[in-house]
Amino acid sequence: MKLPIMKKYLLFLAAFFVAGLMTSCDSDPSDSSTNAGGTAVKKMAGSWKVAVYECKEPGDEKDIDSWKWELLGPFGSDLQTFNTSANTKDSMWVDDQGETNLGDGNDYSHKVKVAVDYGKRTFSATGAANENGANAITIIGGKVLQNAAVNDRGVKEDSIVYYVKAAHSTMGYLKVSGYRQNY
Repeated sequence: MKLPIMKKYLLFLAAFFVAGLMTSCDSDPSDSSTNAGGTAVKKMAGSWKVAVYECKEPGDEKDIDSWKWELLGPFGSDLQTFNTSANTKDSMWVDDQGETNLGDGNDYSHKVKVAVDYGKRTFSATGAANENGANAITIIGGKVLQNAAVNDRGVKEDSIVYYVKAAHSTMGYLKVSGYRQNY
């Protein structure tokens, strides 16, 4: 049975329209509105497996990287870094999920907003309040280094390190460092 020419064209147009609908949901993978990794601090954000260190004989803050650090222990959960609701390159959240105890009940849980220099991949905070408005927290020397760590499986990952203290704590700075967990 032959279809009249007009019906053939209509059938062809309908098939073309349906095929177009089936592919129209595809989007540009670089479009940040559909890409979960498209935040302004993307290269600094993530889940980190970290450990905490203390220094019993601190020196000058300018030389904090060379202090003698002793392992206190690994986190019981992951450290998280992520964009703020403003989603700008000049700030992000650092969330220890309640794991770092800065002494005298001064932990900075759960999260602290830090200033970011995205080009240098560095971050810091001076006298910052945590998300609940408590504790004057200082974070110095924060940095994310590309492929500078090796994970438990021997694979290179980005590393994170920073030094943190609470204003009213009897403890000095603690060092937090580790690597990004790519699941």
